[in-house]
Order: sequence, then structure tokens, then C-alpha cells
Amino acid sequence: VTPKDPDVAAVRGPEDRLTITVGVGASLFDGRFGLEGARPPGLTRMPRFPGDRLEREGCHGDLSVQVCAQHPDAVLHVVRDLARETTGLLRARWRADGFVNPPRPEGSPRSFTG
Repeated sequence: VTPKDPDVAAVRGPEDRLTITVGVGASLFDGRFGLEGARPPGLTRMPRFPGDRLEREGCHGDLSVQVCAQHPDAVLHVVRDLARETTGLLRARWRADGFVNPPRPEGSPRSFTG
């Protein structure tokens, strides 16, 4: 993958271990896109759970996209390309950055949250 933005490094290849995971929400099948007949059985709007304190603007949506790689530059490159190539089609509602430290000589990988 070559960068369209000279300020962002390209994905270097298999060593970046890039993965993109896409989840679909029930609203994707509400008739706006002609997909109402393709809705998977059992896919419903996520219910509220006791103790939820979620911000309304960050809840529900058509798609959830998770981009992961060994290096944050690779993730940034892909996210910028996705945003550029889907202008007018997709709108980010929220974003959460995270990481896992490189493997330790022994034990489980750790992040700031444990």
C-alpha cells in the first residue's frame, strides 16, 4: 500500500500485521440501502443494560470498523484512506485509540489498563 499523503508512512506489508474488522448494526438493514431482505436473523438494535451511562451520539450505527496493526503509522494511514475514499458515505461517530505493548520475555502482554 502506498501513501497518498506524504506525511503518513505506508503500510509496509505483512510485518505490519494489518487487520480490518467490520461489524454491522441493525440499522444497516432499515431500508435506506435496499438491504432489508438481507438482515441476518436475530440481528436487532442493541438493548440498554442496567447501569448503562452511554452517550447517545456514540450509540447505534450502521458499521463498526476496527483497524489494527503493529505500528500506529500503519493504522493512521489506513484510517485516513478509508475516510478519504468514503467521503459522503461514512461518518465517524467516535474513535478509541489503544495499543498492546510488545511481548515481554515472560508473562502476558500489558497495556495501561492491565
